[in-house]
Amino acid sequence: MAGLPASPVDPAPPARRRARPVTALEDGELLRELLGPRAGTGLARGVEAAGGLVALLGGVDRGEGEAARLGPGALRRARLLLETARRLAPLVPAARPRVASPAEALAHVGFLATLPRERLVVLTLDGRSGLLARETIAVGAVNAVSASPRDVLEPVIRRGGLRFVVAHNHPSGDPSPSADDVAFTRRVDRAARLLGLQFLDHLVVARGGVVSLREEGHL
Repeated sequence: MAGLPASPVDPAPPARRRARPVTALEDGELLRELLGPRAGTGLARGVEAAGGLVALLGGVDRGEGEAARLGPGALRRARLLLETARRLAPLVPAARPRVASPAEALAHVGFLATLPRERLVVLTLDGRSGLLARETIAVGAVNAVSASPRDVLEPVIRRGGLRFVVAHNHPSGDPSPSADDVAFTRRVDRAARLLGLQFLDHLVVARGGVVSLREEGHL
């Protein structure tokens, strides 16, 4: 209509960051989203120190391990999480996720590709390759992470696993295994055989893809 000032054009809404699937969130990320950044951070630190949410909550009732080092607020939230898990247990299917191929393993370790530092993770499996637990073994620098075969096998034995998969990331974006990756894989395999455990695979995960050391002939 003549005489009226032109209506200002609404600016385009800012692009929203696409939320990652909840199954791809690491334990600490899950806690921060669930509890909020302030409440979740202290508990997330305890989870990282313990090597995983299951490992931390496993010691809450007994006051053992990293659970004994939590402050009063974080300990209260850990107990709330544990009680929530107990009450929701009937809703969770009894069947464990199967991890019998690199693609199936990647569903549980794909989050490693976006991390800024190298991280070593182990998937503990039962005799039918059902997933028992995912735990962080070590966190390193931008281009290296240090761990021993004992570090890898300890959670497998503790969880009563018979098989396991190891995965770590290359923040550089190149998933090509290094000579150290290959040597480490062979040391872990030798130790696992002595204990009657089956080392299914070692995955190197990066933005540029994923490499299976078994498919590369190193296992």
